Amino acid sequence: MTRTAAVLFLLWGLVHVAGGAVMLATLGDGAEAYLRTVATVDPSAAALTPPAGSPAVAILGFHAWNILWVGLCVSAIALTLNLRGSRAGYWINLALVSGADVGLILFLVLPGVMTWGTAAPGLGLWLPAAAAGFVALRTRTPAGDPR
Repeated sequence: MTRTAAVLFLLWGLVHVAGGAVMLATLGDGAEAYLRTVATVDPSAAALTPPAGSPAVAILGFHAWNILWVGLCVSAIALTLNLRGSRAGYWINLALVSGADVGLILFLVLPGVMTWGTAAPGLGLWLPAAAAGFVALRTRTPAGDPR
């Protein structure tokens, strides 16, 4: 179960590294292009997208950067700590992933900015990673235990 949790956390991290990188890359094409990467943008809402160089566009870039670096952190922890069955690594990754995905649900999915289907890749990895990590921690034997 330790490897399963590590792989699921790693995949969650890589999905978010890729997503953050795509969002940063599309930001240069304007806020509307950026929003199409994270939401189902209604064409009638295009007039509401901020112009390039505005504070709102800077905030969108900051958001994309945060998704990317959280994905990098989760991936690094998965490869270094989670693979070794580290209790601290599990709780750190669970906090990072849960914090990000709860925010996604509260601020994008529930208000209808993003569909559940669009959110599925991350959410579909979060809960199984959490469960596999929990089972791995509950069933692991302490170092030196002959069981």
